[in-house]
Amino acid sequence: MSRSVRVLIPLLFLAGCIVLLSMRFCFGQKNEHPMGDDTHRHNADVLEREVRQGLPIGSPLAKVEDFLAKHKIEYSYDEPSRSVYAVARKLEGSTSLVSKALQFQFHFDDKLELKSIDSKLLYTAP
Repeated sequence: MSRSVRVLIPLLFLAGCIVLLSMRFCFGQKNEHPMGDDTHRHNADVLEREVRQGLPIGSPLAKVEDFLAKHKIEYSYDEPSRSVYAVARKLEGSTSLVSKALQFQFHFDDKLELKSIDSKLLYTAP
C-alpha cells in the first residue's frame, strides 16, 4: 500500500466522523429525561394532557402557579385580564434550528378560579 493511501484512509475516516457529528448536532438529540433540567423534551400532546388533568376547571390561581413552577414551565400573571400566560419551550421535536413550544393561557373568574385553558403550539427559529 502506498504512503498516500495510508494517509488518505484515516483522513477520510476523520471527515466521515465530522460529518456524522455535525448532522447529529443539526438535527438535535433526544433527552432521556422528560421535564428534566432546563428543557422540556416532552411530547406536546402529553404535556397538554398533563396540564389539563392536573389543573381542572375551578382550580385556584395559587394551584396553577404551583403546578407551573413545579413543572418548570415559564409563566406570568396579568392582573387586568385575570390570566396566566405560560410557555413550555424546547419540546420533543425541537432541533438546533427550530424550537417547538407549547403556549398556554389560563383564564380566571372574579374569585380567581380557573374557568378555561387555551393552548397553542409554536415553532420559532433563531
